[in-house]
Amino acid sequence: GTQLPNRVAVLYALNRTAGARAILLPSRAHAQSQSGVLELMRRAVFTLCPAGDTKESQRIYQAISRGSIPLVDRGFRPPPLGGDWRHFSAYIQLERAGGLRLPSEAETARLQAHLGRREHTFDCTRENRELRRHLERSLQYLSQQRPPKSMGAW
Repeated sequence: GTQLPNRVAVLYALNRTAGARAILLPSRAHAQSQSGVLELMRRAVFTLCPAGDTKESQRIYQAISRGSIPLVDRGFRPPPLGGDWRHFSAYIQLERAGGLRLPSEAETARLQAHLGRREHTFDCTRENRELRRHLERSLQYLSQQRPPKSMGAW
């Protein structure tokens, strides 16, 4: 993606962070199963979600659904779903010494407590009432909008 230098910087910083352990996820072309990747996220306290081609990644939502705190780029703009994202996610912060600045133990415990209440927010199932309400409000809003004026034939 176009943000490769950012990803490289984040991985470099992670390798210089005391107590951190990186598990590199294979690209889609590799044979590792999706369930194996999701199991790794379930066991992780944090999941790095640096920007790639876009600021948003399915990895953010996978991490949340598995109870792992997503570490996101400052440019990420969360959707209006799930409440205040500051309660269950954190920004990627690089230290001057070259490592990652991870949340303190107390902050991590607070994030995990809030995250536990959000694990199912992004499940795309019929039973997810919050997601259904969000989609219904969005569709209602869109149905009330005027169609754009024709730009004419190209």
